[in-house]
Amino acid sequence: MVRNLKPGLTEPGFSCEISTTITPKTTGPHTLAARVTGSFSLFVESKAVLSVPKQHEVTMEDFLFEPARLEHRTSVFMEAGKPYLVRLLSRARIPRENDYEPTPHGATLCYEEFSDERAAIAEAVQAAFSADVSIIFAGRNQQYESEGFDLESMSISEPQVRLIRAVTAVSKKTVLVLNCGNPIDVSPFVNEVDAILNAHFPGQEGGQAIANILTGKTTPSGRLATTWPKKFDEEHVPTYHNFPARLTERGYEIKYEEGLQIGYRHPQSQRTAQWQFGHGLSYTTFEYSGLTVSGQKMTEEAGDSDLKISVRVKNTGIYPGHEVVQLYISPPDSTKVWRPARELKGYAKVWILPGESETVTISLNKKHAFSYWDEDAKQWRLEPGTYRLLVGPFSTPFEIEHSLVWSGR
Repeated sequence: MVRNLKPGLTEPGFSCEISTTITPKTTGPHTLAARVTGSFSLFVESKAVLSVPKQHEVTMEDFLFEPARLEHRTSVFMEAGKPYLVRLLSRARIPRENDYEPTPHGATLCYEEFSDERAAIAEAVQAAFSADVSIIFAGRNQQYESEGFDLESMSISEPQVRLIRAVTAVSKKTVLVLNCGNPIDVSPFVNEVDAILNAHFPGQEGGQAIANILTGKTTPSGRLATTWPKKFDEEHVPTYHNFPARLTERGYEIKYEEGLQIGYRHPQSQRTAQWQFGHGLSYTTFEYSGLTVSGQKMTEEAGDSDLKISVRVKNTGIYPGHEVVQLYISPPDSTKVWRPARELKGYAKVWILPGESETVTISLNKKHAFSYWDEDAKQWRLEPGTYRLLVGPFSTPFEIEHSLVWSGR
């Protein structure tokens, strides 16, 4: 709750109670936790097991994006099949006098079933041994990756890595489904699995969408919006030494020293990347032909006009599917500044049936597409020279005859 409280709740000092019955499936030390913005007491069968008399300052950012920072937990031994009455009594904190950030109020009761990692992995291995295909779900959730805070690591947890490697060691085929919003260091297991499906953080129909792809009902057509390094180390990540942010006397600071040399734009990305920006596989195959450009040069008389690039795409496989046509440009050899060897400037997605072809046309504004930001002049600059338009396996030259400096749109 933020600012406007529910009817019947008045500031300050109101309290709320959450009660439930938990029946564990296993015997062992189960975890109970509370995420409360004020003070609280946690009871199991009327016995206090955890109490926090005063909560530290709670920011709106933590409340919305990193609620795990509010969490206090304890271990309680419980027997399998036995019901336990659990009760959380929370008391509201005194609101801050701050017109710009309202005081948040919230209480969450958390429970985590005791799990023996070795037993769980052994059970998974036994199932994988007799299966035709093993499907492993791994990755991160909002507790580890969200708005409002930085990733602590590009790796997934060690127990997940151990599970993946144990299953792939006995499985005939293994498909790994990853949930994440950022790249993951897949180096410990990428060569041991047969396929990886990056599901990101799907919504309520995510399970159905994943099932449709795994069973072949849907042909995958997604493309990566980031570049995934082969390994998170100094050799494969240009910004390795800049992360994470460092605490200084002025607060947390981070240096963005890479400029444009990030992701697929880095000059060594072909060597250091596991998967490039724009990468993605399909159950079918496509063939490109007939690349054409409406005009092979940009003259001063042409002005601020659009350029149209067309290519013929044929589905040469046996499944219908979408193809994502990506258009990149390469700068002229005569450029006076460092520019990426290729930059995405346009794309189009097209649905094609087996054996059929479609013509895909992408429009580019000439001035916007070929200009770069001149840091010294604080303006956009268009250099003359021979550029190259790259589409699939094809490239074609495009000549710009004059220079241009411009601001705004």
